[in-house]
Amino acid sequence: MAETKTKTDDKTTQTAGQKPKRQRKRQAVQSMMAEPWKPENVGDCIEGFYRGHEMVPGKGSRKPFKSYHLETEDGERRRVASAMLNTKMNQIPKGAYVWLTYKGMFESTNGPSADYDVDVEDGTELIDPLKSDGSVDEAHV
Repeated sequence: MAETKTKTDDKTTQTAGQKPKRQRKRQAVQSMMAEPWKPENVGDCIEGFYRGHEMVPGKGSRKPFKSYHLETEDGERRRVASAMLNTKMNQIPKGAYVWLTYKGMFESTNGPSADYDVDVEDGTELIDPLKSDGSVDEAHV
């Protein structure tokens, strides 16, 4: 037997023999893809609030990699990716204020990679990446 659905005046949908269901409003999710930050000279620096990372699928024979997102004080979103950032950025909690300073290129096992100094605002509690619970370890501040 086919179900009969009726729309009621109070924005609910009803199937014959069942209680009315509330209609939920939808909102489109916009892409938050940040523009890449590409330093040109050793010593170039970007600073802002760390907003998290995303995994980017590799193209061709390239492996997937992490892209780290910063929001500058003027609200601009930028992303930075480098194998050298992984161990440093894993210690930084979301929302922390960070400075990334470009140190130049080096040859890694996966090919050329950019190196960066990473600094955080004084007093930021860093995360011990070896702790399974991700709790903050004040000894690393």
